Amino acid sequence: MQQKDELAAQGNYLEADSIKRKLLEIKTLLSKQKKSTLSSQQSSELQQLEENYLNEIFNFNQEWDQKLNFFNQSAKETEEEINNRHQQELEAFMKKEEEKLPKIVKFSAECLNIKKIEVELVKKER
Repeated sequence: MQQKDELAAQGNYLEADSIKRKLLEIKTLLSKQKKSTLSSQQSSELQQLEENYLNEIFNFNQEWDQKLNFFNQSAKETEEEINNRHQQELEAFMKKEEEKLPKIVKFSAECLNIKKIEVELVKKER
């Protein structure tokens, strides 16, 4: 810049213009380099963000799968416990109801008559 100003003051306008053009070229080149550097920086940062995002998704999915497997296992255990308890309660109920039944069964006249007819029919079929 100083050299350009000195040349312009001396009246050497062609060299001053040449230096001005060189300065503009250098500024343009530096600007392009800065843009290129920033662009590559942004690209690497974006790539890093995408990798971090994918890692977070992967970790979330792993944790979710573990929780879901734990829940399913817990649900199966609970279901088995409930089924066992129901079976025990059913057996206790059946035993209690059987105790209520009379020891000697007394058939009604109609029932005895039907059994007698059944026996006679079986004899006739032979």
